[in-house]
Amino acid sequence: MFLIKLSFKNISRNAYNYILYFFSIVFIVMVYLTFASLQNTNIIPSNDEFYKVIQPAFFTANSALFFFSVLFLWYSNSFFIKRRTKEFALYSVLGVKRNHIGLIVFIENLCIGVLALIFGIFLGSLFLKLFLMILLKLIGFSTSLARVYISNISISNTIKNYFIIFFIISIRNYISIRKIKLINLFRYDGYENKRPRISLLLSIIFALLISYGYYVVIKFKENEDLRIFLALLFIFIGTYGLFTHLLVSIINISKKLKFHYYKNINLFGTSQIGYKIKKNAITLATISMLIAGTILAVGGAYSYYYSSTKETKNTYPFTFAFVSWDKDLDKAVEGVIKKYSENSIESEVEVYFARLDAIAPVLNDLAHSPSLDKISVISQSDFNKLCKGARINAEVSLPSDEEVAITDGYYKRYKNDTYINKNLYIKKLDKNFIISEFRPYFLMNESLIYRIVIVSDNLFKTLAKDEDLFRFRGYNIKNETHSREVTNEVVSNFRKVVEDKKLNENSKGYLLNNISSYYTTYKDHLQTSGLIIFIGVFLGFILLICTGSIIFFKQMSDAIEDKESYDILAKLGTPKNIIVKSIYKQVIFFFLSPLIVGICHALLAINLINLYLVNTNLIKPMILSILCYSLIYLVYCVITVNSYYKIVTSK
Repeated sequence: MFLIKLSFKNISRNAYNYILYFFSIVFIVMVYLTFASLQNTNIIPSNDEFYKVIQPAFFTANSALFFFSVLFLWYSNSFFIKRRTKEFALYSVLGVKRNHIGLIVFIENLCIGVLALIFGIFLGSLFLKLFLMILLKLIGFSTSLARVYISNISISNTIKNYFIIFFIISIRNYISIRKIKLINLFRYDGYENKRPRISLLLSIIFALLISYGYYVVIKFKENEDLRIFLALLFIFIGTYGLFTHLLVSIINISKKLKFHYYKNINLFGTSQIGYKIKKNAITLATISMLIAGTILAVGGAYSYYYSSTKETKNTYPFTFAFVSWDKDLDKAVEGVIKKYSENSIESEVEVYFARLDAIAPVLNDLAHSPSLDKISVISQSDFNKLCKGARINAEVSLPSDEEVAITDGYYKRYKNDTYINKNLYIKKLDKNFIISEFRPYFLMNESLIYRIVIVSDNLFKTLAKDEDLFRFRGYNIKNETHSREVTNEVVSNFRKVVEDKKLNENSKGYLLNNISSYYTTYKDHLQTSGLIIFIGVFLGFILLICTGSIIFFKQMSDAIEDKESYDILAKLGTPKNIIVKSIYKQVIFFFLSPLIVGICHALLAINLINLYLVNTNLIKPMILSILCYSLIYLVYCVITVNSYYKIVTSK
């Protein structure tokens, strides 16, 4: 009973030190319970394809969250054990056995964990409906589907998993205390302020590695996968070298600026920064990589979500489109649309094209060398009609029958190459034509035709002679981003008409999959991107509070070790404002160094990602993500400075 009372008294006495740790655990448990509840929820209709995606997505997210929370709890408890070694030594001197001290720590940690678990489950239950509404809004479902439902499985899994973690870590703390000898308890938290050993040669090598890695990524071109892999590896290695050697070298060089080094207590502050950077190099480098990954993930998810509408419209310019001569299919589509006044037809178009054997140029030889293949050929007048129906300002005006134009919606994936002035060979005429104009658009919906060759009206008449022509039909309707019902009915009615036709299996199979709808793709993009941003923001925020807490713990540990030095400076008459300024410099440098490195790495990664995400702009989302991350991160910095000062000035 005495040990239990002592444990509770220790918790209340050290409440200020435990507060960030406690609230970090509460938030982790709250998010874990939310993800577990969403994994087992039935808010998404079971007949919706997204129902099959949401469960494995939240299971994966919860697995990653659980793994990271184990690392965070393990590290945090190592800090608390180290920080309280002198307190434990005093207990030993007073006659308390080490196994009893270990039991005190065991009870303390278990009580804090259980209390955080209770608060986390309570807050998770309280805010679950709000989180559900946010998720439904992001993925395009009605928020009216949100309802508070927490399954017993979700709660039991959360309690079981985290209680096991707290129990194991408490046992680990108990064992750690029992293994430490009494003499080591008195000196366990100390470190010698020796001049940090660094190698100038290694510093130069690490600087070159990072510089070369950045240069390769910035100048990256296609077909350089091995080179870019090595560049990223060099950046990774260089980041750890930056904190273990390069930064310390720069700090040592700054000591030669005597007008600054010997001003006030800069001699003390600069030396302290060098010692602490070297001492915590691995932790700071790891945090900088986590910051880069978090900013990149959140910024990328944000960009993908808000570009989904634009990207879908670029690839699917028509709300509904199909290729067929069957007029009954026109009626099947138009008849349904007329029933929905809020989704009335804004524009419709009908054009004709031919499929001919040709050899078209392949940009950058990304796929294969040019070879004989089928191309879709359309007349200039029909193409311009298509542009008007698609509401795209991309009309073509060919000066002669010897010249052609071409469209390619994937053009942004190519670099330093163009279709202009290249030859296009048409087998029927056994003749090469010059490509004089190019349009980087999809004009017939990506799922139907992605590349079209435009020829003059006279040339089209010649090419289409004795050829089977294809008819393309496209419709654009109002409020197409809110057309779930009309889209479902159009597709269903279209396929019903096809099924009723007496066609062979090949023709029927082709027509059944021939209907192309904007909303179907838009919905898939919206649901995927909405789910990614929902999970990404929560996990990103957890990484943020955990990395901020880790640096906070590190600085608090250093504050205890530095207290004696600051007491001496104060007794020597150092003004209070000079001491505060020195603390600010040390803490801010400790916080900002991994943040700046992480931001630089994240911005560098944009150059690579933009090559693969067509029509997606990551700059604005990344800047917004960086600003939000930095703002919250700097709040931790201010809290740490104030806590640091309280420790070093306490009596």
